[in-house]
Formats: sequence, C-alpha cells, structure tokens
Amino acid sequence: MPNILSIILLALVQGITEFLPISSSGHLVLAQELFGLRIPGAGLEIALHAGTLVSILVFYRKDLVKLLRPLFESDTVAKAASWKRIGLLVVASVPIVVLGFALESQILFLFDIP
Repeated sequence: MPNILSIILLALVQGITEFLPISSSGHLVLAQELFGLRIPGAGLEIALHAGTLVSILVFYRKDLVKLLRPLFESDTVAKAASWKRIGLLVVASVPIVVLGFALESQILFLFDIP
C-alpha cells in the first residue's frame, strides 16, 4: 500500500501533466518507476483520473450547463442546437475510440515497460 506522500506526489504529477499534449498516464508510470513506487492494480490510477474528471467538470460547469440546459426546456430550436453540438462532440470522439480499440494491445504493452 503506498503511503500518503506517494499518493500526493502522483496526484501532483497527474494534475500538472493532464493538460499537456502528452500522456499523463505515461507520466504516472514514469513517476512510479523513478520513485520506486509499487502500486498494485489500477485503483489508484482510476482515482487520480476520476479526480481529474471532477476538476474538469467543475472548471467547465458553466459551459456544460449552457450545453445541457436547453435539453430540459421547451424551446425546440435551442434544444435542437444543443443536440447538434452534443452529436458533433460524439462524432469528434469516434476516431480516437476506434484507434484506441485497434491499438489496445500495443498501447497496454507500452505501459509495462517504463
């Protein structure tokens, strides 16, 4: 079980590197290797990424409310525009999902070799 300082260190690495255009997960692997941390399973990494998700939701809360509010109102034009934006976000996410599934074994292999 990692101690609290190790968790704080990894949380800082995750928080600082999440918004860089390179893998924060890779940074977590490297930080664990560099500092000799052995964290069994993926529970801590999932918790760190969940923390990042919560911070993103908080940071973009006004934009999310602006996007989702029309879905619960009677204005059909605003509702249609909101659904269109959501659809575009989904379509924009499809290529990385396909690529992730296609290269899953190669990607997972890379995380075993820091």
